[in-house]
Formats: sequence, structure tokens, C-alpha cells
Amino acid sequence: MELLSFGDTGWGDELFLATLMTIAVSIAAMAIGFLFALIFTPLKLSKNKSLNIIGNCYTTFIRGVPELLVIYLLFFGGTGAAMYVASIFGYDGYIEINAFITGALAIGIISGAYSTEVFRGAILSIDKGQFEASKVLGIKKNIQFYKIILPQMLRLSIPNLSNVWQITLKDTSLISVTGLVEIMRQSYIAAGSTRDPLFFYSVAAVLYLMLTFLSMKLINKLEMKAQKTLESIYKDLSTWQKTQVARHPERPHFLDYSNSIADNFITLSGDRVFGEDSAIIGGIGKIDNISAMLIGHEKGYDTETRIRHNFGMAHPEGYRKSIRLMNIAERFNLPVITFIDTPGAYPGIGAEERGQSEAIARSTDRTLSLSVPVISIIIGEGGSGGAIAIAAANKVLMLEHSIYTVASPEASASILFRSSDESKVSSIASEMKITSKDLKNLGVIDQIIDEPVGGAHRERVQTISQTKLAILENLKNLTKLNPKELIHQRREKFLKIGRNI
Repeated sequence: MELLSFGDTGWGDELFLATLMTIAVSIAAMAIGFLFALIFTPLKLSKNKSLNIIGNCYTTFIRGVPELLVIYLLFFGGTGAAMYVASIFGYDGYIEINAFITGALAIGIISGAYSTEVFRGAILSIDKGQFEASKVLGIKKNIQFYKIILPQMLRLSIPNLSNVWQITLKDTSLISVTGLVEIMRQSYIAAGSTRDPLFFYSVAAVLYLMLTFLSMKLINKLEMKAQKTLESIYKDLSTWQKTQVARHPERPHFLDYSNSIADNFITLSGDRVFGEDSAIIGGIGKIDNISAMLIGHEKGYDTETRIRHNFGMAHPEGYRKSIRLMNIAERFNLPVITFIDTPGAYPGIGAEERGQSEAIARSTDRTLSLSVPVISIIIGEGGSGGAIAIAAANKVLMLEHSIYTVASPEASASILFRSSDESKVSSIASEMKITSKDLKNLGVIDQIIDEPVGGAHRERVQTISQTKLAILENLKNLTKLNPKELIHQRREKFLKIGRNI
């Protein structure tokens, strides 16, 4: 171990300085790579063909050739370019560009290509509706990028960027060819001087392992800190903030649940009176070999689908379709599972002319009188009669950050205060008792389904899986009841609401 001692007798000093140089080059390279990624990510996503080609050429070339070759091209190419420029001004001597600058720039260009793909994937995973909403609101593209896209992009990129950092750290070993004295170069020098290459290359391996280990520890610590911060934020959400989470465009919608929970889900359309209403979708599927009728509000996931589904606001024919599907379920002894996600029934003139109130009332009555088990899950918004029309169930479940209300906080503030001011809306929301916790205490709902930290939209698969388990658990208990007991239990449940207040 004398070879690693500090001072004149060992190589400890040199290896320590080389380690610091490795860290410095890695940090500089990551910063350069980050800038390159910010430049080339928009080019790769651009609809302009020329810009798109430039972005694709950068990532394809850099990722397609050996990293050492990129370093050689930059180092010798940079030297040649500098000498050519100098010759124009009459200088014919040899010019060698700085090894640190060359190394950091070369590794930065390499990491930038990988970071570009990471950022591109992160942006593509952002809900398109956010871009469309920004455009409709007239938000400038630069403001849209810095205020909306960039924060989400960075959050989604963190796990993959940690991998890019590890690759960058190890790639610094390649720039030893430029003469920069980092860990690999210093190990090479020490090995040649002592004629003990195995020892010093083993030391180099240990140093790289230590750096990567400490890096991962630091990254994990930062991720844990971010997770704890997120947990504390979502633990203390106000009612108005929960309302905004419930309305998040990326929360799983009915079709996400029906296609994941049920096998061979077959939709049944039309009310057999007026037409089809896509705001309410229903059909038959199997949940772990249990055939069931699934009915739910569908909001859509982008502008086109939201318009097609009328933002989850059903017309009378939607509720009449629900009645028809409930009748089918009763005829074939199928449990009914409903998913609630609507701001309310559609209040248009045409809907009123076709008997909106009557359709809601009949749907509510039919739900209450069914002789088969009925389970309702509020997965987002449960707004007014539009929600209760298919939510008068034996068991009413509710996702943690969903809301269930007779009127929206905005409508209530407008009625009570004649104001749309956000402070008024937030204040009235807190008084309305519309959160899952409030409603569980009041006996309006029976069970709260926990959401992942940050809301259902962050872990869609986990949320849907937990919802499925809750459905199966409640179905197991309800199937023990005969038809008369099911109807009696359901009616008594709703008659009891408010009696203990």
C-alpha cells in the first residue's frame, strides 16, 4: 500500500488530483450535454422537415459511431481547424487545443445525444391536451416551454438522466488519449513508472466504482427527498387542490379501466329511442372470470376525443342507454359496475327538450331497484345528478383524490358570492365536504381507494390494479345476498345518509 501513500513515496496525491479532474470533466460534460439536448430535442420534435433531419442526424451519428472516434475527431479536427485559421493570419506553428475543453466538449456531445432521446421521450409522454390548451389560451411558445413543458420534462427525465450521468462518468476514461490526466491516464502513468500495471489498474477500477456508487447514493437521496416532498404536498392538499387533481387530464378514464380490468370487453351502444351517446359507455366483460356489466362516463384524453365524448357530460340518451344495459344485466344475472367521472349531465337545450331530468330520475330509480349487485367507483369528478344517475349502488367506492358533489365549487361560488374569484372558489370548496375523506365520514361513500403519491395519473397501472382488487373484494361480499336483500340494503344505505349529522 506504500504505492498509494501521499508525498514523495507514493502516488496518492496524483491519484487524488486525477479523481477530482474526472469529477470536474464529468460535471462539465453533463452541463454541455444538457445544453445540446435542449437545442436538439425541439429539432427532433419539429414538424419542419429540415430541422427534423438535423436533429436526427445528430443523435444517429453520435450514437452510431464509437465514442473514442468522436473524441479523436474533435481533438484532431479541432487542432487542424485552429491551425488552419491561424495560417490565414500568417502563423504556421503547431496549435494544440486544451485537453480539458476538448474532453468535456467531446463527452458532452456524446451525453447530449442520449439526453436528447431522454428528453424527447419525456415530452412525448406529456398529455397532448396540455399543448392544445396552451394554444387555445394564446400562451406564447417560449412561455409554454418554460412554464409547462420544461418542468414536466425534467421530472420525467430524472431516472434516465441518472443513467446518462453514469455513462458520462465512465466515458471520461476515454479522454486519456488527449493527454488529460484523469484517473485512467494517471493509472497508466503510475503503472509504467512502477511496472505494476495490475495494481494501478485495479485501483482505477475501485475509484470508478466508488464514484459511481457515491453518485447513485446521491441521486437516490435526491429522489427520496423529492418523493418525501411530493408526499408532504399531497398529504396536505386543500379541497380545491384535490378538485384540480380529480380533473387532471391524464387520470385514467373509463376506457382505461374497462380495457384493463375486464377481459373481452364488448361495448353495447344506443338507447333504442333516439341514438348513441358517447359520454356514457357500457358493455359486458369478464373480471377474473366473473361476467359483469360495466357502465361509465368517458371524458376523452385529448381535444378530439373530449369533443367526441362531450367531456363526459351525458345527454338523456346516455342515461336511457344505461337503463337498457342495467335491464340486460338483471335479465342475465350480471353484477353492474359503474365508473363515475363527469362534471354533470349536459345542460343544453336539446337535452332538456328530450327529457334530461326525467332520464336521470329513471336511471337513478333503476339503479336502486336492480336485483343484482351494484358497485360504483368515483374515479374523477362526481358531479350532481349526472353522477348519481348511475351511482345509487350497494357499495360506493371513491379514489382518494376524486370529488363527489351536488354542484361544482365554481358554480357554488357563482351562486353564493356572484364571483368566480379563485379565493372564493377555494373557500366554498372547503365548506362543501366533497373529498373522499369527508364523504366517508358522512356515510355517503363506503370505501376509499388509495392513490399513488402524486395522484392516479402518475401510476395508472397501479391505480387500475387497486381498483380491480376493491371491486372483486366487494363483489365477493355482495354475491352472498339474495335479490331482495340487495335491493333492501341499497335503499336503506341511501335513506341513512344524513341521519347522524
